[in-house]
Amino acid sequence: MNGILFAATVEGIRSRKDKTVALTLGTQELTPEKAGLIFNTNSQLVSCYLSVKETVTAEEQEIIDSIEVETPSKTPSQRLRNVMYLIWKHSPEGYKDFNMFYLHHMEKVLEHFKSKLPKLNCSSLSKLFALRTKFSALRSEICALR
Repeated sequence: MNGILFAATVEGIRSRKDKTVALTLGTQELTPEKAGLIFNTNSQLVSCYLSVKETVTAEEQEIIDSIEVETPSKTPSQRLRNVMYLIWKHSPEGYKDFNMFYLHHMEKVLEHFKSKLPKLNCSSLSKLFALRTKFSALRSEICALR
């Protein structure tokens, strides 16, 4: 998708605790199509180019559209650990060591999700194992046919 070009006023800039910056833009009245395009970018990583001049040339717009957006380098598990660290710094709950705090709370998270699993009895586990074995054998046969 090419970029969305629109005029805006910088209405607010604030720094956040995680050293990022929040930028608030105010636009003039937009067409429903352009407003829809902007709303579709909500919660997405976008490239931004700010210019105080009134127009952006076609060449500049082409250069801007060719920029590859870097994806965040942190995995979801790294992000979770970082958030948990900030919580521990704010409220250590008696834990002097973050690793102990982390292990305790990760165990709570695991127990939460394990509780969502259906209760399995031994015969159910045997059936699951048998199905898994059959599936593996079928997959091997399919791979051999290729």
